[in-house]
Amino acid sequence: MATHIVVLLASFLSFSSRVVGNDLVPRGPTVCSHCPALPGVTVTYDAEPAGYIDCLYSDDYSQCVYFPSDGAVDPYDSTPNCPAYCCAVGYTFGPGAIGCVPSCPAGQYSHNGGCATCPVNTFSAAGATQCTSCPGTSTSSPGSSTCQVHCSAGQHISGNSCAICAAGSYSGADATSCSSCPANTFSSAGASSCTACSGTSTSNPGSASCTQHCAAGQFVSNNACTDCPSGTYSGADATSCSSCPANTFSGPKASSCTACAGSSTSDAGSSSCTQHCAAGQFIDGNSCTTCRAGSFSGADATSCSSCPANTFSATGASSCSACPGSSTSNPGSASCIQHCAAGQFIDGSSCTNCEAGSFSGADATSCTPCSANTFSGVGASSCTTCPNGATSDPGSSSCTQHCAAGQFISGNSCTTCRAGSYSGAGAISCSPCPANTFSAAGASSCSACPRSSTSNPGSSSCTQHCAAGNYISGNSCVSCVAGTYAPADSTSCQDCPEDTYSAAGAAMCTSCDAGFGCERRSGPAQCKPKPPRGCPAGQSLYGHTCYDCPRDTSGAGGFAKCVPCGRGMHSSPGSSTCTPKPVPSHRSNPRAAQEIVSCPLDHVLCPVMAGSASFECVDTRNSLESCGGCVGGSPSTGQDCSTIKNADAVRCTNGRCVVMKCRENFAISAEGDSCVTSLRGHRRRH
Repeated sequence: MATHIVVLLASFLSFSSRVVGNDLVPRGPTVCSHCPALPGVTVTYDAEPAGYIDCLYSDDYSQCVYFPSDGAVDPYDSTPNCPAYCCAVGYTFGPGAIGCVPSCPAGQYSHNGGCATCPVNTFSAAGATQCTSCPGTSTSSPGSSTCQVHCSAGQHISGNSCAICAAGSYSGADATSCSSCPANTFSSAGASSCTACSGTSTSNPGSASCTQHCAAGQFVSNNACTDCPSGTYSGADATSCSSCPANTFSGPKASSCTACAGSSTSDAGSSSCTQHCAAGQFIDGNSCTTCRAGSFSGADATSCSSCPANTFSATGASSCSACPGSSTSNPGSASCIQHCAAGQFIDGSSCTNCEAGSFSGADATSCTPCSANTFSGVGASSCTTCPNGATSDPGSSSCTQHCAAGQFISGNSCTTCRAGSYSGAGAISCSPCPANTFSAAGASSCSACPRSSTSNPGSSSCTQHCAAGNYISGNSCVSCVAGTYAPADSTSCQDCPEDTYSAAGAAMCTSCDAGFGCERRSGPAQCKPKPPRGCPAGQSLYGHTCYDCPRDTSGAGGFAKCVPCGRGMHSSPGSSTCTPKPVPSHRSNPRAAQEIVSCPLDHVLCPVMAGSASFECVDTRNSLESCGGCVGGSPSTGQDCSTIKNADAVRCTNGRCVVMKCRENFAISAEGDSCVTSLRGHRRRH
């Protein structure tokens, strides 16, 4: 079939016409409009039939599709939609299906049927119908087919943008990739160059930091090496120093700790060791030296101290020993020199007393026997001559004494017998007088007691005895007068009690008959009738007489006592009951208050001060200033405990002042109510 350049309407959806042989057999409407001629397209029409053109169209489309004469696709086949490859060489199907347009090279674009150059910072591929703006920071020259991305140092081109170089790498400007930092250098992210590691630090290639290397005895601190202080140590490349353990030490910049020598010790983290030495030694540098004899030391001493006078020590002593007995020594002595007093002798390292019958002087090595007619006791410094009438053999401890009657041998002398004893000549002791006898001092015998007197064994006198109703007067008995009495051996006569009587020489008193009484009378005729038994209401019995109860009290009669009225109550003298009373103001009428006010039980109405008209109720059992009664009134029956002289602490207890503490040099009296001079303080003052 002959080649046709066919103009088609844009759509092939509904109808088509097809040539069979050289004939056009329409399939649907055959009315076609002529398509305009475009550059590069030659429009020819099929000669058969005349006036017809080959076309495809639809009601909805009026757009024509052109098929170029060179390389056109057969318009009668079944693939009419071929705009991408239906134009002639050097042309391409234009935008909007307007026909074939020139196909422009890269860097240009189709424009008004021709090719135009892409402006600066734009680009295009071959056959482009328009130019594209360069993305991001990329740029281009006019007529460019691509854009060039520009990146700062420390970045690299990644597609159409810039990416920051990672730590451990670097780049220059417009780099397409980042380079790794070489060994012993480092960089942070976005670096334009790598930094050399400082000092002794190192790094592997591509490192973001350097590793500091420090020698043993140092530690890494802020990328530098710092020396370990004394008392610590470290190994190589340490980040900190470790404390030396107990009983070791180190100086500065130590790689290890040294064990303490000998008996020295240390606490953890020590720069030195402390030497320890036992008692009896002293610290000598790093060792212990034993103290010499005559000196001593305590534990951990730095030197030995000399023993004081009259003490001594052996080598390595922790203390000095006192010289025994009477031995002495100079300061710093290793031994003592024995000294013995007179009457002793040196016995090795001690002193031994001379035996009785011998004597010695000071520091003697032996004792000398006493001569004849002399004697000595144990430890004598000399011998004593026997008293008159006494004799002794050489080396005697005593003399043989000859004593008269009424004396006894006492040691080497004669001693007079005490009263109540006696002795014969040459006696070695005195004998007590037997019962009912007596003696004076120096008696050779005892005398019998006079009539009616007696004595116990060993008595120096006799005791007079008198019968009941008599009393002893010197060495005789005197009869008691009427109205008195005396038991046996009394030294005086006693008055008969009330309501009793006695005759002369009475041993006891006789009571009056029932209902009668008397006051120590001499006979029954003196007994008088007693008052009625008990008292009427409003009175109280005192002795044998009934008396009216005082004001502000009441009495029930019989043998009952008068009772104070309660608070707010009062009574007249001789009352059996109390009645309520108004209480006037103490200040407005103090005298009336004294007359009317009744204090609570166990309280007493006292004047506020001496000479004052005001009164107050006082607990005189416990009041410090009115203890035991009122003070300053009339009568004044109490005591102001606070005025006790030389007392530091007092109190009132049950109406009595009690001293708790006295001032210095004073002591509490035996009664406990005053301070007396302390004998101890008195001696200190003198």
